[in-house]
Amino acid sequence: MRLTTIGSFSIGCGFALILAIGATADPSAGAEDSTRWIAREQKIREIRPKRDLPIPAQLLPSDEVVYILSRWAIVDTVDFGLETPAQKLARVARDADGIAVVEIESITPRLVENDTWVRTTFEGTVKQVIKAPASFPNGRFQGHYDSGVMQVKHVEVRAGAWPILKRGSRCLVIMTGGAENWIWYIFDVTDQRRVADPEFGGHVDVNQAGPFKGLSLAQAVRELRKAIAK
Repeated sequence: MRLTTIGSFSIGCGFALILAIGATADPSAGAEDSTRWIAREQKIREIRPKRDLPIPAQLLPSDEVVYILSRWAIVDTVDFGLETPAQKLARVARDADGIAVVEIESITPRLVENDTWVRTTFEGTVKQVIKAPASFPNGRFQGHYDSGVMQVKHVEVRAGAWPILKRGSRCLVIMTGGAENWIWYIFDVTDQRRVADPEFGGHVDVNQAGPFKGLSLAQAVRELRKAIAK
């Protein structure tokens, strides 16, 4: 995968009736509080991240919600064509650096990269390792998602698109990036009868296009283990 920086910067402003995040998501409270949604009219201003200008410096006194547009145009240099779910499952199982079922205990957004972006760290207890136990030392899980929502000064700052999960949720996590612990895919398996995409916050309509549609957790684990063993 090749990442290409988007060079232009623009600012937009508008009003919308949205499902809005109703609680602050500061690191001490945890982003799980952001799952309490309230329908109301909010003023949303859109900006692009600037490498030399931190987010706090871009906020205006009149801001309520600021949405930071994605930093990257993502171009997949490998064309996988029209993969079947089984083919995608096999590829994900082969390429993942670690796979496990975990219970989420904390969700912490923070400013990163000189305060120009929001990154969310998920932590919890490992319930079942499917691939690479070394990726989950001491039965613990820590994974980073390069988007998030948090309170900065008086403003709710939303960056990119992020999975909306609650503390106590049980998830199937698929990791990449080796020791950097990036979350490649994350699925909600609190209801073990199905492997479900979580809701996503942000302006972007995220579709993980996961390979587990129609599978229970037990079925998904069995198919992953079969693919890994090949």
